[in-house]
Amino acid sequence: MHIFYRPEDVVLGTPAPDAPAGANLTAQITQVLPTRPLVRISLASDPPVTALMLHRDLERLRLRVGTSATATLPAASVRVFPAT
Repeated sequence: MHIFYRPEDVVLGTPAPDAPAGANLTAQITQVLPTRPLVRISLASDPPVTALMLHRDLERLRLRVGTSATATLPAASVRVFPAT
């Protein structure tokens, strides 16, 4: 099975109250790569997760390398394919 997701759909921060528990994970931030127009944030989860977010949101949430962040993966952004 192969699972793909859209990094721009990953939401970092406090999960929404109606988010399913299985759609959230908390992990340490291993990399913050400022690109344009979005910032690429890597989380040390298993498997690793990458999120893309606006620079202003990064500053608002005060996310830094070495801190923990909660990521929510909306169901609509996850695609599952059978292994060949």
